[in-house]
Amino acid sequence: MNERSSRNIRFGDAPPQPPVRTKAPNAVRVIPRLAYALKAQLLKISHPAPAAPMIPAPDQVKRLLAIQLEHLGDLVLTEPTLRALRMHYPDAERVLIAPPFATNLFAGTGWGKILPPEALQDVADRKLGFDLAVDLTGRVEYRIAKMLARSGIETTIGYDRAGRGVYHTIPLPFPEITVPMREIYIGLAKALGATASDSIPRLPHGDDRLRRGRELWRERRIQAPVVIHPGAHLREQRWSIGGFTNLGRALKKHGVEVAVLCGPSEKGFSAAIAQCIEAPLVVGPSMMDLMDLVATSRVLVCNNTGPLHLAAALGVPTVSTMGPAIPWRWWPVSEAPQIVFRAGSQGAIADMELLDPLEMAAAVLHLLD
Repeated sequence: MNERSSRNIRFGDAPPQPPVRTKAPNAVRVIPRLAYALKAQLLKISHPAPAAPMIPAPDQVKRLLAIQLEHLGDLVLTEPTLRALRMHYPDAERVLIAPPFATNLFAGTGWGKILPPEALQDVADRKLGFDLAVDLTGRVEYRIAKMLARSGIETTIGYDRAGRGVYHTIPLPFPEITVPMREIYIGLAKALGATASDSIPRLPHGDDRLRRGRELWRERRIQAPVVIHPGAHLREQRWSIGGFTNLGRALKKHGVEVAVLCGPSEKGFSAAIAQCIEAPLVVGPSMMDLMDLVATSRVLVCNNTGPLHLAAALGVPTVSTMGPAIPWRWWPVSEAPQIVFRAGSQGAIADMELLDPLEMAAAVLHLLD
């Protein structure tokens, strides 16, 4: 849930109403859109549409390839799609080409083999044979689709953004901006006849993970803290140092244990926050350690970025910001309580300078009750 109520107190925001023109959000520049539209027309002229392919039956797929080369948040949101493919092709050898951290991310999910991004070149050179390839790329990108076109794989499916669909045997129109990203990914599986019980990402968080996480916190002389993760892949998605600092101070005044977690590239401003609130700083853990630490935190406070979706998939309550991102696409989803703050913006992009640290701290305390 993105709103919580208790004693007539409400926290957080709901996704805003979709704009009238869903195909042209104000977050997208006009000139790039025109350039991509022109390229799409040129590609369609130079690449005649193939005959409509037959979708292979599950027993005809002996080797299945999925490709997802995006960042942490996208990988997490891909999980329901991988689950649907695994259930639909239970006897196939399943391979995922993804960043190296995906090995630990999807450990215990039963997916199959995970290869690094370099393996895509072997696919293009026909050194790795597959019956079906699912291109999970959700952005305007041509390289992956072109390499699959060279691979000799009989059936490839992917989204047609700016004409890249000409390289697939099954191109699908890209959904409008109001469709959540996790639903966009799972749409590819549904087109193949694969379904999952739902589209909520789920990652294993059993006893071994909890034991490891608690031990990692004990090594830092803290137990089950509220974790602040102030980083973000894009700088504009990041709430201010002052905002996180005031939030952390407010929590500590209420006797809440707080820790600051960050990647190596985020150490500078994260260390400043940790120093101001006199909290432990954990820098650059491995993916397994990151999952273990997040899984054993009481609440994760963060921006709308990868660790948010990771915590949601691990069933950890979250309080998060929603900055310059398309809210309908990136709104988190989980079976755990979630509170999202958009600073009261009426458009697709929230003004993060308007976020109130004390209100966010109250939301955290509410989840701890």
